[in-house]
Amino acid sequence: MQNAMARAAEKAGIKGTGSNGQPCGVENTTGVQTVTGITPGAVTKADLIKFWSKMETENANTEAAAWIMSPAVK
Repeated sequence: MQNAMARAAEKAGIKGTGSNGQPCGVENTTGVQTVTGITPGAVTKADLIKFWSKMETENANTEAAAWIMSPAVK
């Protein structure tokens, strides 16, 4: 039961729509930076460098950075 609740909370935090009682997840939040031109499931080292460069350009705290990805990407 706790595992199912944790997965639901994680999903809402990432993909939540912001309606019907759901929080607005990271993917649906205006202003969250993205990097285009990357093929899901086929991420390359060059793609990861694009992500990192974008974060540094936006003055993100890269020391506290974390990645959200599927096991296939990892």
